[in-house]
Formats: sequence, structure tokens, C-alpha cells
Amino acid sequence: MILLKIILFIFLFFYLLKLLANILIPHFLKKYIENISQKERFNHFEDEQEERKKEGEITIEYTNKKSKKSVNNNDEYVDYEEI
Repeated sequence: MILLKIILFIFLFFYLLKLLANILIPHFLKKYIENISQKERFNHFEDEQEERKKEGEITIEYTNKKSKKSVNNNDEYVDYEEI
């Protein structure tokens, strides 16, 4: 009889846990997604303000066209042959 009560208790515990998970997990995910979305909107708004420039303002962005190559080339070439 005690074994039956323990099994019933375990079954009810996991069933209630499943019900709570089905209710709480979507709620927490929704809150988390809203929070992330709100942060993204705020960051996008800041980026957009930085991108706006006054009319007639000139900006020059330099790119490094020269790639620095390794001057010290002490590598040894090994020719492989198939066996």
C-alpha cells in the first residue's frame, strides 16, 4: 500500500510540474523576448542617431589597402608522395 502511495505521489508531482512548466515557460520566454527586443530597439535608435549627419558634413573613412605580410618566412616546403 505504501509503494502505491509513493508511486501516486511521484506521478502527481511530475504531472503538476508539467502543468506548471506549460504555463510558466511560455510566460518567461515571452518576457525574455520582449526584454531583448526592447534592448535591440534602443540600440538601433542610438545607432540611427549616430548615423545621421548634418548636411554638408564630410567624413573620410580610411581603409588599410596594404596587407602586412610576414617578413620572416622560415617555413620549409615538404613534398608529400602518395604511397
